[in-house]
Amino acid sequence: MDTVSHGLKHKIKAALGARIKLGQIFGLSESELERLIVEVEKNPLFLKLTYPAERCRKVVQFQRFPQTRWLPLSIELKEEILPAQDALDIASMASESPERVSLIRRIGEERFARYFLYAEEDAGILDIAQACGVGTEEAQDIVDFVNEFQIRSIQSGPSNPASVQTPARAAEIGYTLIARVEKDAEGWTLVYMSLSQARGRYRIRHDRLEELKKEGAFSSKDLARLKGLLGKLEFINERKNSMNRLLKLLLARQSEYLESGDPAARKALSQREAARSLELDPSSVSRLVFGKSILTSTHREVPLKEMFLSKKRWLLRVLEEILPNGGAPCPDRVLRKMLWGKTGIWVSRRSIAQYREDLGVSCSRAPSFGPAGTRGGQEQ
Repeated sequence: MDTVSHGLKHKIKAALGARIKLGQIFGLSESELERLIVEVEKNPLFLKLTYPAERCRKVVQFQRFPQTRWLPLSIELKEEILPAQDALDIASMASESPERVSLIRRIGEERFARYFLYAEEDAGILDIAQACGVGTEEAQDIVDFVNEFQIRSIQSGPSNPASVQTPARAAEIGYTLIARVEKDAEGWTLVYMSLSQARGRYRIRHDRLEELKKEGAFSSKDLARLKGLLGKLEFINERKNSMNRLLKLLLARQSEYLESGDPAARKALSQREAARSLELDPSSVSRLVFGKSILTSTHREVPLKEMFLSKKRWLLRVLEEILPNGGAPCPDRVLRKMLWGKTGIWVSRRSIAQYREDLGVSCSRAPSFGPAGTRGGQEQ
């Protein structure tokens, strides 16, 4: 009995500890998250697991989320690498090493993105070198170059493109622009400002890890640090995955608003409702939303919190739009039917009375045509 009790207490303690850590990582600002990612990805043990010489020893690889990418990168076959107008300036780093520019041009944009920028292939350095037609040392050099670029871009801090239309209040508060949204025939695409977010989650091959342990591929020091490293990767995964799912939910619900820019086009969506949909705590959604914004295809910066609208505010707006004669007196039962016809939601008469009061609309009493002692003609 004591053993069972002790085991249960240990599990509860571990679960609470995990929940606290998850709350902490959800509460990190984007810059703090990026610094944590740099700390993790500079770890020699992470590099060993992610960029081994042979594919069979690759334990960690990046896995992009569907319909996401980084800011567009074009490789000019002239003198330098030139990013798109809003992209981070890789050219400033590449100019320090012309031989890298030549090497990347030789590899080509598609293979550079596939094997180095997003690094999502299940391949070791030897496989990458062969696929790109370069030497293993050259392939490793490009890996180091991209990792170095990511570190520098994080250390320099985020910067909004000059063409962004930032509302005065948003500029005053200082929102962090995390992504641009684009829509085509296939739907919405999230274009992340951060390379680390665009790379997606860490896919951990536990089967290969166990095989490497059996082979004695890790020193006792590495084995002692392995659990902590993998734990950090899982927490970062949870944060990245939750943010991506939240943004996809907002894109789906507020598509009309993002396209038109008209606040009146927003649909009802509360943070609590989003939390239920994403199976997260409301506090986690609040932390994800705080201080962040996205960029629309028309270069308008929209704080994430503005993409939420309470059900009451939404119904008030709809009611205001459909009221006859600019707010002439109208029976409650008629208002109920009008709202139901427009939204598919039956609202209680008490709520109707409150909404009418909020809008300053007087009530017109309709005559009852039902039998004596009944409420003829009124919806219950």
